[in-house]
Amino acid sequence: MSPPEWLHLDALEEIDDTKGGERLMREHLAEHRWTLTPRMAELVRQIFAPLQLLPAMRDLYLESRAVELVAETMAAVLHASRRASGGMLLTRQDAVCLERAKDYIAVHWAAPLNVGMIARAAGVSASGLQRLFRVSENQSIFEYVRMLRLERAFAALSSGEVTVQEASAIAGYSSAANFSTAFRRQFGTTPRDIMATHRG
Repeated sequence: MSPPEWLHLDALEEIDDTKGGERLMREHLAEHRWTLTPRMAELVRQIFAPLQLLPAMRDLYLESRAVELVAETMAAVLHASRRASGGMLLTRQDAVCLERAKDYIAVHWAAPLNVGMIARAAGVSASGLQRLFRVSENQSIFEYVRMLRLERAFAALSSGEVTVQEASAIAGYSSAANFSTAFRRQFGTTPRDIMATHRG
């Protein structure tokens, strides 16, 4: 556990969530649930299989990965906390519809999707479904689908079995350049870097 003095609560002001950050600091040894992101998994992999560097550089490399992992984890916990508090605004029926929508997207993520078809599968209106995603996920349906597709592309690249162009198609991008831009924004690294790392 990183001490509060090291984490600097001032830094949490930059993400406009000082209350959430302060709550995390107070809840010593409390259990928090969040979703492991591909970036977290990649950082852990880099820590356990670091690059071949000089000893002094290796320590700096590992420390930078550890700091980023703490930041990624805190962001995920705070996001999960916001979702949980937002979830109180959902009725039981809303939660059921939201789960149906996510299940439908998980199965049909590679197919052309639109709000209407997802809403019909979930048993809710299109506008109602948009509201559910805004309240629960803090993003639109299409942002949720795009993130899911990028995560599938990340996993495919990590396996070393696809090219950047093929991963771009998995993510639903016709342009490899646009895919690379979105990929870097999501994961903080490029598709080619992931491919090179896992093939090396």
